[in-house]
Amino acid sequence: RKRLHGMSALAASGSGLNAGLYSPQAHGDTYASLLSRARMLLADGWTVLVDAAFLRAAERADFAALAQGAGVPFHILACEAPVDVLRARITERQAHGADASEATVAVLEQQLGWLEPLSGAERAQALHVAS
Repeated sequence: RKRLHGMSALAASGSGLNAGLYSPQAHGDTYASLLSRARMLLADGWTVLVDAAFLRAAERADFAALAQGAGVPFHILACEAPVDVLRARITERQAHGADASEATVAVLEQQLGWLEPLSGAERAQALHVAS
């Protein structure tokens, strides 16, 4: 996301909820860029792992379709933790101040509202990691 906007990983964007790098347009641009990069890498014969939240089913479906079209396996790495643990991790990262993530507890709360749970078909493709 930051690289797409010409920023270094540790630079602070100053973006608020639904603004700047986290506006709906920037969000769509980020996923479109990831999809494009994944398509190019697959075409060149590389194995691709895409690291993103993929909270919405449509975002996951785009990448599943890409893998199917490329004739390569598709898996979802479903990392799950209790909400209290997620809040504590965010608070701890912010306290250290040297993390590429700009997530705040407010961002987490918003993301929880956007979360579209994995469908049965997606769960069949998922590797679950509890932490």
